[in-house]
Amino acid sequence: MKATPQRHESSPGTRRVIVAMHKVSTSFAAIGRELEMPADTVRKIWKRHENEPLGISTPRSGRPPKLDDRDRRHIKRYVRNDRTIRREPLADISDKLNLNVSSDTIRLVLKSTGMNHRIQWKRPFLTRPQK
Repeated sequence: MKATPQRHESSPGTRRVIVAMHKVSTSFAAIGRELEMPADTVRKIWKRHENEPLGISTPRSGRPPKLDDRDRRHIKRYVRNDRTIRREPLADISDKLNLNVSSDTIRLVLKSTGMNHRIQWKRPFLTRPQK
């Protein structure tokens, strides 16, 4: 299965160049050839400029994050406080911290902080002569 290409927004400078070139009656195809972009993209940028002349990008849709930085730090501190807490089910951790999130969210927070839902083995400290 082929992945869709990553789309990038054109910079405000590029948009200004396109608008300026079209105002001096340069065709969309000629602008596209010069800036190495499809003529259809140039046309869409011009149409967007006609509707919104300030060139401000519209806000993107998307769900805001459920946890803020303070909640993430709280989870990290709670889990680092005691080794045995990592054995608890993740749902119990969210209940104890009074967070209304799923266990997958807790797992992602732990993973982003470099921790996992497991306990590291305790190893005895060996001095140089013992090694």
